[in-house]
Amino acid sequence: MPHNRDSELTDQYDLYETETVLVKDFSADGHILDIGGGGEGIIGLLKGAQVVAVDLRKSELEEAPDGPLKIVADARDLPFLDETFNVATTFFSMMYIRRRAELRRVFAEAYRVLRPAGRFFLWDAVVERPAQTDKDAYIAFVRILVGDREIHTGYGQPWPDERRDPGSTSPWPKRQDSRQLWRKRAVDSSSSNSAGPAEGLLAGPTPRLARLKVPA
Repeated sequence: MPHNRDSELTDQYDLYETETVLVKDFSADGHILDIGGGGEGIIGLLKGAQVVAVDLRKSELEEAPDGPLKIVADARDLPFLDETFNVATTFFSMMYIRRRAELRRVFAEAYRVLRPAGRFFLWDAVVERPAQTDKDAYIAFVRILVGDREIHTGYGQPWPDERRDPGSTSPWPKRQDSRQLWRKRAVDSSSSNSAGPAEGLLAGPTPRLARLKVPA
């Protein structure tokens, strides 16, 4: 459910309580394509030089940790030959693609560059809009456990009806903005999720953070 700890932020966004996401290691032969692999670079932190991280924004790749091969590229037109990768991933990136037609292109490209029987691991947010809200956008805060690291960040976007309107002037929370908002909250992360990390679909109030395919 929306969280009202910071009135300055809630004037602009619906804010959601922190959820914990445990990113477990997974087996992968050869290189791993990480779509939207800039920013925190979670898959790069997990798999290092095995990762080929692509992102539309150079600044996001520059911010990501060292290790992966970083390529500025459009996921709708990937610069790779057919059947290049055994594994593709995307970590809270699909939610930033505004139109369904573009999402279909991204999935089609991922399918094209994956080898037969390749795997596509996707982490993303499923967020229900509150019945009573005058906000045009939301931010969901996330505590990510990957390897021996604990990362705090946030992901946000306009509510779906604003996203569908090409002429909308709704605010579009950037990943950088979401991380800055997290820092401003000064929360006690140790008490943000007393139940600890969950697997698959995280239980509890919205937002529901779903791993549509959980690595074995």
